[in-house]
Amino acid sequence: MENALQVFTNEEFGEIRTRGNWENPEFCLPDVCRALDLRVDNVVKSLKGDPYTAGGISLHPITDSLGRTQLVNFVDEPCLYRVIFTSRKPNALKFQDWIFRGVIPSIRK
Repeated sequence: MENALQVFTNEEFGEIRTRGNWENPEFCLPDVCRALDLRVDNVVKSLKGDPYTAGGISLHPITDSLGRTQLVNFVDEPCLYRVIFTSRKPNALKFQDWIFRGVIPSIRK
């Protein structure tokens, strides 16, 4: 994965868009929040307010389904872990498993 968008799909959690490279993958925050029933604005505020994670969130352009360019928040891998661990959704562990055993190893290949 160079800087091109790569999409991972799961029947239960939907699509998670990623970008970056194998050493520094980034994950589309709205996709992760949707899968975990978290509010994007609350997560962004929390990440930007924490000095350890503030640098791990950034805006990148993507093309939406209507062909428009939109700026979307992406998070680095450490921020992804923090977001995942904040979810109280009953199947958050299943989501973690998919990300840790499926998505991240695929990016690393």
